[in-house]
Amino acid sequence: MTGTDSCEITWYNQPYLKEQLKAGNKYSFFGKISKTGGHLEMNSPVFDKDGESNNTRKNYSYLSTHI
Repeated sequence: MTGTDSCEITWYNQPYLKEQLKAGNKYSFFGKISKTGGHLEMNSPVFDKDGESNNTRKNYSYLSTHI
């Protein structure tokens, strides 16, 4: 990832997440990234709001733009 790529993230049967994720906030997502049809995607990743994680895994931060 070059820092300018986007990643489509999908959760199934978890409508409450729409209330937890806010456009414009930064989040760290943990999960498998796959490339499908020329774009990056993650399905049902675990996430933390940046600055609130106690997680020691290597992670990537993404600015949420569409929710």
